[in-house]
Amino acid sequence: MRKTYIFKAGKWQEKETLFSKHQAPFIWSDLEGYVSPVGSGWVEGRAARREDLKRSGCREVSPSELQRH
Repeated sequence: MRKTYIFKAGKWQEKETLFSKHQAPFIWSDLEGYVSPVGSGWVEGRAARREDLKRSGCREVSPSELQRH
């Protein structure tokens, strides 16, 4: 049986020991469509959201920036 090795953390490690057969890829679903709050129309998906924010001169607010009342 042929084995595959990966160079990680300064040493060669067998691929099977690094990646368990039970690991699944992380899948992040796309955003559902919504009407833009700045009035630029319908926004469908993450790429369209980024473009809408850029076009309107806005940016996403980090949770650490929110003020709790």
